[in-house]
Amino acid sequence: MGILDDTIVKAKETFDVVAKKSTEMIEVQKIRYQISSLNSKISKQFELLGKITYDAEKNEAGDEKRKKTVMTDIDAKFAELEELEDRLSAAKKMKICVMCGGKNNSDAGYCSKCGAGL
Repeated sequence: MGILDDTIVKAKETFDVVAKKSTEMIEVQKIRYQISSLNSKISKQFELLGKITYDAEKNEAGDEKRKKTVMTDIDAKFAELEELEDRLSAAKKMKICVMCGGKNNSDAGYCSKCGAGL
């Protein structure tokens, strides 16, 4: 029964690896969806800011308070986007270049952006 036991152990190890990879892929896809959704929200906020600015110029009456509110919201969304990008890099196990901050594949030896050794 030694061969059968070895086969079962190998099958379990293979299953564990596949399950781990699947979990990692699902996490990467979740983060990508969040990034896409956030980019859409940022675009809508820029569109709103443009409309507010247009209306203010057309009517010669600025709505500075509303502009500031929208710009603050955009800045917050950009900060959230940066955090999501960092989470995505971590989930994909990417190497970050210490020289330029470029994101590289985990098996890269040199930065694809500046050429520095990783």
